[in-house]
Amino acid sequence: ATTTRISVFKGADGKVLPFTKRYNDKTMAVQTQFKFAEAYFEMGQLAQAASWAHQVSLTHPSYKVTAKGAVLYGRVLLEQGKTNPLKYEECVRVMRSRMLPLSDTPEILDILWVLAEAHRHRARPDYVLDHMRQLAEVTDVRELSKQQWLDYHFLRGFGAEGTQEYDEAMQALEIFLGTPSADPRRGLGFVLLGRCYLALDRFVEAHAAAAERVGVPVDQLVFSRGPGGILRNLSGFDVRVPVADAERDNPAAV
Repeated sequence: ATTTRISVFKGADGKVLPFTKRYNDKTMAVQTQFKFAEAYFEMGQLAQAASWAHQVSLTHPSYKVTAKGAVLYGRVLLEQGKTNPLKYEECVRVMRSRMLPLSDTPEILDILWVLAEAHRHRARPDYVLDHMRQLAEVTDVRELSKQQWLDYHFLRGFGAEGTQEYDEAMQALEIFLGTPSADPRRGLGFVLLGRCYLALDRFVEAHAAAAERVGVPVDQLVFSRGPGGILRNLSGFDVRVPVADAERDNPAAV
């Protein structure tokens, strides 16, 4: 039998003491490593989480937990990227290297999500859109979990809007925003959707998106005239419509 020795930790009287456990079962050893990675991630100890998850992600793909370790490693790198943007670059490199060996696992969907999220922070909407289109090719999006459904439509909308694929972006963002949730990305979603409406000359819908973004009824928005026909909502959201249309829709505002 294969013998694997890994360091684990045991709490005693409020103290954390290191000791070593010998595993004759390789599968159990890898599963234990993954549990440590999860625990450290939940505690916010990202360096330790990254170390354990990285080890798991390098094991043979035949272990069911290998793909889970790769996804967790990607999530850790995304968290680290909030304070060190270079981690987004590392995340892209690592996830790309895991795509082929893990392509037949259910976690390939999450790997594509991690990749798209890293590219979103890198301001590469073209890659974001590519990965979401890949995701739609390998699965029926109607069978996604609710969180995966939200992630897919938000990221597809982000990528499509950023590459001026406005019809595709509008469709994805309308579904994202039409799905009941407390998702913190909803504010950005309304901004992106408003940009799509403006690009498609759908000024009434853009007005409504601005209202949703700032959280007030559409008929209570206050606008001021700006250069070039810009009407600036006093909360800071720009609605770019021709002055004539604004005067027609809301005469009191101009």
